[in-house]
Amino acid sequence: MKSRIFLYIMTSAVICSVLLCGCGRSFDRSGCITAMLDTACKGDYTSYSEYTGYSTADLASQRDEWLDSEAGRFIALFNVPQPSDSTRASIEKFLSLVYANAQYSVAGVSSEPAVSDTADSLSYSQSGGEEAAADENSVTVTVKPITLLTGSISDIREYTDSFNKKNSEFAYSAVSSQEYADSYFSGLLTLLQGKLADISFGQPVRVTVSFSKGKGGLYTISSDDLRKLTDAILPFPG
Repeated sequence: MKSRIFLYIMTSAVICSVLLCGCGRSFDRSGCITAMLDTACKGDYTSYSEYTGYSTADLASQRDEWLDSEAGRFIALFNVPQPSDSTRASIEKFLSLVYANAQYSVAGVSSEPAVSDTADSLSYSQSGGEEAAADENSVTVTVKPITLLTGSISDIREYTDSFNKKNSEFAYSAVSSQEYADSYFSGLLTLLQGKLADISFGQPVRVTVSFSKGKGGLYTISSDDLRKLTDAILPFPG
């Protein structure tokens, strides 16, 4: 019998975002943050490429690294051996689909769908009235947290209990640890993907992001602030 699986509630973020955080010469703080989030959440690289001078291919590679780190965080929620590369890729694809629903607004530029909150709507609207950040080196981002993971804890535990029961009956005794992990995550992803069509959001939260100016006039954002942003967009159980 393999080790039992349990949901590990993380008490802190253990992986910082690796997404590029520099914005260059012609600097619009609100536009830069919006472009960065569009790159991370939507896979839309156009505006951020213009801000940073990086090619869309470079940004796509950076986004792939970030999604891989997010998949690592997801896997670490559970007492499970490391799955296969193909299962990890499936987890990355799932998280990409979840992040595509992100809703955030920065100083009048909003990612919230203009007509509906349907899962496949990525249209943009302009909205005013956002509170200004505390100072000129900061921007306040208003986020509607995606509650897919935090709102599914009971279902995840029920699925895990069922999986553990099969394990206690030696259903997985003949498979490798990796195949065991693959079986677990296959069922878990099926469960969570079924919730994408009715994805829900929590109450809006505000995250203040601060900029610092480095060498060559390049403005950067700390990895801690990036982590706060992504944690607000898609909270992990914790």
